[in-house]
Amino acid sequence: EVTRFLLRRPERLVILYHNITPSEFFVDSEPAFAAGLDWGRRELSLLRDRTVLSVADSEFNANELRELGYQNVVTIPAGARPDRLTSVAPSFEMIQCVQDATRHPYVLGVSQLLPHKCQHVLIQACHILQSVHGLNIGLVLVGSSLGSQSYRLALVELVRRLRVQNVLFAGR
Repeated sequence: EVTRFLLRRPERLVILYHNITPSEFFVDSEPAFAAGLDWGRRELSLLRDRTVLSVADSEFNANELRELGYQNVVTIPAGARPDRLTSVAPSFEMIQCVQDATRHPYVLGVSQLLPHKCQHVLIQACHILQSVHGLNIGLVLVGSSLGSQSYRLALVELVRRLRVQNVLFAGR
């Protein structure tokens, strides 16, 4: 609906592009989501000729736009702004939950739980550190699984199958 609306408007467009995940990461596990990603790329192509400026948050994403035929692409890095968190009250319940689950050093992974973010690799790495090297290390995965509930379930199964200890799925 948004693309149709934009295509009916006479104004020129400026696009701020963070990226559209390639659908091949979801074809097997979330086919409807994969189809939506493909459609998003198609819509991106439909807007190309109306766009007078494209801003990407990384050179990787800028190159993706150029490959799609976009002209006048600039990169403005998103950058880390940890000060944006100063007004967020700490969750003492979450702190206690992490401390209870990991009474030793741990690896912290922060990202949506999606196949291309490779949390399964972190689980495999912790498995190696625990079983081969004998390290008492935990894993805390922070991130929403809204995009791929089946991937979260696959991660939980991987933890069970590899017998990785001290893994906490902390959610958002």
